[in-house]
Amino acid sequence: MIEALSATAIPERFATLMNENFDLRRCIMHIDEQDLRLVEAARQLGASAKLTGSGGAIVGAFRDDEMQRQLSQRLGALGAELLGHSGTFGLHSFIYRGTDLRGQVHPLHANID
Repeated sequence: MIEALSATAIPERFATLMNENFDLRRCIMHIDEQDLRLVEAARQLGASAKLTGSGGAIVGAFRDDEMQRQLSQRLGALGAELLGHSGTFGLHSFIYRGTDLRGQVHPLHANID
C-alpha cells in the first residue's frame, strides 16, 4: 500500500500542490510578466510549475524524458536556463533560471549555478 502511494499518489499530489501554490500567489500579488510566461509554458506542456520564491526562477515537476526535452526547448526559447533536475518517487523535478525581457538574469539569481 505504501509503495503504491509513493509510486503514484504522492507525485501527483505534489505536482497539484505546486500548481495550487502558484495560483494562490497569483491571486494575492503581482507576478512578473516573464515569470508568468515561464510557468504558463511549462504548464502547457503538462508539467507543474511555480515560482521558487521572489521570482526570476521557477521550479516544477515533469513525467518523463520527452517532457524534459520539450521543457528545455520551450523554456530555453523564452530565455530560461536549466539549472538542474532530479527524480524521486516517480517524479522528476526541475529548476529554471529566467531572464528579463532584455535577456538579463534576474538579479536575485545571478550567482546561482
